[in-house]
Amino acid sequence: MTDPVLSNAWRGETAAGPFSPAAGRWAVRAVQPGVTTAAPPEHDPWDWRAPQVGWGLVLADTDRFSVADLVAAKDAPEPLQDLVAARGPAPVLRWRPGQPDVLLRYYPGFADPETIPIGGTPRGIVDGAIPSFLMLWGGLDRLPWRLQYALNLDPRIFAGRLPAMSDDALQSYVTALLGEWDAPPPAHAQALVWATDHRPADISRLMRLIVAEPVRAAYETDADITVQSLGGPDATAAQLAATLAAQSPDMIVSTSHGFTGPEGAPDRERLGWLVDAELEPADPATLLAGWQPDGAIWYAHACCGAGSDSPSTFAGLFEKDSSLDRMLTEVAGLGSLVAPLPIALLSASRPLRAFVGHIEPTYDWTIRDRPSQHALTADLVTALYDHLMLGRPVGWALNSFHLRSGAEAAALDDARGDVLAGHAEADTALAPRLRFLDRRSLVVLGDPAVALPSTAGAPPLVPTPGS
Repeated sequence: MTDPVLSNAWRGETAAGPFSPAAGRWAVRAVQPGVTTAAPPEHDPWDWRAPQVGWGLVLADTDRFSVADLVAAKDAPEPLQDLVAARGPAPVLRWRPGQPDVLLRYYPGFADPETIPIGGTPRGIVDGAIPSFLMLWGGLDRLPWRLQYALNLDPRIFAGRLPAMSDDALQSYVTALLGEWDAPPPAHAQALVWATDHRPADISRLMRLIVAEPVRAAYETDADITVQSLGGPDATAAQLAATLAAQSPDMIVSTSHGFTGPEGAPDRERLGWLVDAELEPADPATLLAGWQPDGAIWYAHACCGAGSDSPSTFAGLFEKDSSLDRMLTEVAGLGSLVAPLPIALLSASRPLRAFVGHIEPTYDWTIRDRPSQHALTADLVTALYDHLMLGRPVGWALNSFHLRSGAEAAALDDARGDVLAGHAEADTALAPRLRFLDRRSLVVLGDPAVALPSTAGAPPLVPTPGS
């Protein structure tokens, strides 16, 4: 080894030199014990209590309060003020419509907020940082879906939204966050998988086969999980209500159509209701008549299961006056909404921990690769089994699904470049664009830091000093 080794040191010329004859002995010397480094202590990336990760509340910016009140979230309902105080130091961040890619952070003694770009800036609770776990509170007119979409695209942010609800419901949810869900883990987790299947050519068959069935299989092979499955003709609203009441599952996974009717005048009060095997929408009031969510998490793969957006993300994509085009146009006419099912579940006297669902429809193109016919849902199964059932926070668990958005955006950019250069037809950009938009619009409703109690021996999150 007589060739010189190059370094990037400069002293009038580059510094370089061959290895010494003793280089081998130098390389195998024992490491001295007791060596310390300046690196911060290790922390789990899902541990929102760690200062390097952090939890924070996102509110719309306002000029009607003092800086001290903005820091303490005095413009938010009292239960949220209590939550911020209990999780202190928990930063309160702000968002303005004219600055879509940044969050604002106020500090005591300074009149103007710090502007912090969402991407690339530090994470945590120290000054100048954005916590990784962010819970949004505020109407969609003030904190639109597109903000949550942007947060979903950042691989180091795990976002959720607590929708508007009554004062009593908000108090119940925050009370549960602050202790009622801290019971010891059960001997067995209870799971329910409910999947409609109307016919082979219907998307319900595809959703059952590549979303519901792989999740059910993963749950059934785990000795720590007891799973109940209702599929095909058994996936009725009545069976769903009865099984919820009898089993009180910790985890619910459903695949179905979401109700967007009636045609011509969609009913906002029934938007996104799960459509059962008999093509009847499942009324949340009926589900709650004999059952309380009591800390469960619900994943619903259904059109508008989480809500709607206006204008529609997919406006102009489908042939004018086709049934899909009319549906998108009519539902967008309702405005940007959080769907009634998650609101009802999160507002229950013993509320749901979190609801995960899509804004607008999801398509066969987004869950299966058309040329190869391969399913594109493995990362979703990972989120719903490997992460959630190990007791990881729901926002962090869903990150495995959102991460693919970056690759789809890159594929879309490549396709656009080829189309603009005349090397490809415009249709080549369809698949990556649809998949990108679909993944970013899967949202968490509720606190993204909530987690199911793990039965698999995963260590509980231990509060860090000062948390």
